[in-house]
Parts: sequence; structure tokens; C-alpha cells
Amino acid sequence: MNENVVCVMLLRFAYRCVSPPGYVLNTINAVLHKPIVAPLLLAIYWCLTCLLAVALTPLVFLDGLLKAWSDAIATELAVEDRSAMAVIVTGCDTGFGRALAIDLAERGLTVFACCLNHGAAGNMGKARSCKMDVTSDADVETVAADVRAWIAEAHASDPRRVLAVVNNAGVGTGGFVDWLSLQDYERDLAVNFMGVVRVCKAFLPLLRQSADAATALGPAVARPRILIVSSMSGKLPVPLLSSYSASKHAAAAFAACLRMEVENLWNVHVCTVLPSFHRTPLTQGGVSTVSRKWGGLAPAVKAMYGDACAQSCFEIARGMMDDWAWDPERVSEALARAVTQVRAPPAELTIGGDALFGLNALRHLPPAVYEAIIYHWYAWNLVMPSDAENAKGKLKKKI
Repeated sequence: MNENVVCVMLLRFAYRCVSPPGYVLNTINAVLHKPIVAPLLLAIYWCLTCLLAVALTPLVFLDGLLKAWSDAIATELAVEDRSAMAVIVTGCDTGFGRALAIDLAERGLTVFACCLNHGAAGNMGKARSCKMDVTSDADVETVAADVRAWIAEAHASDPRRVLAVVNNAGVGTGGFVDWLSLQDYERDLAVNFMGVVRVCKAFLPLLRQSADAATALGPAVARPRILIVSSMSGKLPVPLLSSYSASKHAAAAFAACLRMEVENLWNVHVCTVLPSFHRTPLTQGGVSTVSRKWGGLAPAVKAMYGDACAQSCFEIARGMMDDWAWDPERVSEALARAVTQVRAPPAELTIGGDALFGLNALRHLPPAVYEAIIYHWYAWNLVMPSDAENAKGKLKKKI
């Protein structure tokens, strides 16, 4: 066997050892998962991470200064260009979506305000009201066709394009997992996740065309953007909101995947909007929703939880959706800035003082820690279910 053959064989063996997954990496990975080794190495890893975080403090502060300066010099779209730019906003029946659509239309943009109920479309100011159920392929395609027709009506000397698609439509169902039906989960996912996917896919062709047009006009022109309104509960789980949190987690994950694809390939920006609880008809109806779920339960389930536990759940929902909810204007203002500024919106837009200075930090803690904090924050006054108390009493007697 000549030397060249030996060298090639050795190189192939070395490549297989180090290339993923490879023999060497798989061996190291197996060691890392040993019951005794893993906790020790994780402790060392997190200690080093914390030390590195301290060392990076000046850079973090500098990053904050740069962002503050960027905010200070940010410019909005030229007034004379706004009417030729379309913004599609879903969920305009009430809440953030309605306020945003009216605001953007007042600023001179062409707004397609999509409402689930056509009767809610009145008093939308200068916005163009549209009937859209985000769970309906036909409704979404009808609005997309209307937008295409609006673009086609323009003169060659004054072309039109889509500036933004704001996925705001959302629903939520509250209560213990035992209280919720599969239909509750399917409904929340159909609107909060599949509705987002459906709308994004319908308008992506128009957004790509808009990106091409913006590129041709130069770097100082606003690029098209997609805003997906998820929630902080789409990053951190919340007790008594499993169907809502799961659907918002799905929307946030989809937004991140979409961002990595379309920003790099098509120059279409994607912003995940993460508000904490703000007062809207959706949140203010939370207590009645939980109450209705309780009222429709089978007698056996009611007996398992008990009236005292149910009443404490109503109080938790009231506190979560009312006492801890911020003024909704902060959300519509932040959304309007993300739409109307020439610069691209951030990858994630967090809204709410508790989210900015508390919940965001919790995201980086181990699950056992942040789940305990969130549970005791929101459910500190929960009365234990009747059967759970009985089970604890039996356990104490056995011990």
C-alpha cells in the first residue's frame, strides 16, 4: 500500500471522527450525558457564563447607548410616499388591531383593516375595512386579491406596494387543562398559529415584489416587513392558559423560522411582537371565559376541584387580566412605530414594563426556577383542588 493511499485513508478517518456527528463528537456527547458528569459540567459551564457576562457588561451598556441613538435618529416614511404603501392588519374588530388600523390610516397609509365580523368594520376612519376570518382560505385569498387589484390600479409613474402585514388576530381560552376541551386547543391554534401561517403565505408573493421594488429605489427606502403579534406567554408558560400559551409559542417559533428564511433570501423583515398582558376586550373577557368553562364541566370534574378552587381561579384570572394588565396604547404605539419607521423593526419587540425588566430575564433561567417564579407570581392565592387536598392528607398519614 503506497503512502498516498495511506494518507487518504487517514484523512478520511480523521474527517469521520470530527465531522458531525462523527466518532469523536459522539463519544464526547456520550460522556457529557453521564448522570454524574453532566451536572458538574453544567455547573462549570454556567459559572463561566456568569463570569463572561460580567466581563461583557461594558459592551452591553454600549449596545444600549447605540440603540438609544438609533431610536433618536430614526426617521418615518415620507408623507408623500405613504398613500402608495399598503398595510394589512388582521384582528381589527377591537383592541390593538382596530387602534393601529385607524392610526396608520390617519398617517396617510393605505390600510386594509381585516375584521372577523363585518358588522365591526364601521367607524374605521380612513382605513379600508375587509371581512377576514384568518381560519378561512377563501377570506384570506379574497383580501389578497383586493390588495393585488389595488396595486394593479396604480399608474406606472406612481407605483404601489405592500409595506407591512400585521398578524394581530388572536383568541384565548383559560382554565385548567382538565377544564379545556380539544376543541378549545384546536380553536386557539387555528387562529393564533395557523391563521398567522395562512396570512403570511398569502401575502409573501406581494412582499417579495415590494422588496424588489424597494431595492431598486435604493438603501434609504423602507423594506417590507411582517409583524407577528405573539405574547410574552409565547416565550414563558403561564398557568391556566395552556391552550393560549401553546398557540403563541407556535406563532413565535414560526416567526423566528420565517425570519431566518425571508430576511436572508428575500430581504423581507420579520418582527416577533411580545407584549405582556395589556387591557383589551380579549383579556377583559378572561374571567367570563374561565367561568363559562367551569359552568360547562361534568359534575365529576367539578367535584374533583371544588367550588373554592374554582373561585380562586376566577380571582387569578381577574388579577392577571385586569390588575396586572397595562394600558393598551403602548402596544398600538409600538406597532405603529415598527410599521412607519424607515429602518427595519427589531427581530423581537418586547412591550410592557414587566416583560422588559422581569420576564425577559426569566427566559434565561433554568425551567425549574422560572416555572416556580411564574406559578407563585400568578397563582399564589390558588386554593388547592378538593381531591388534591385529600390526596395530600392520605400521603401524610402513610408517612
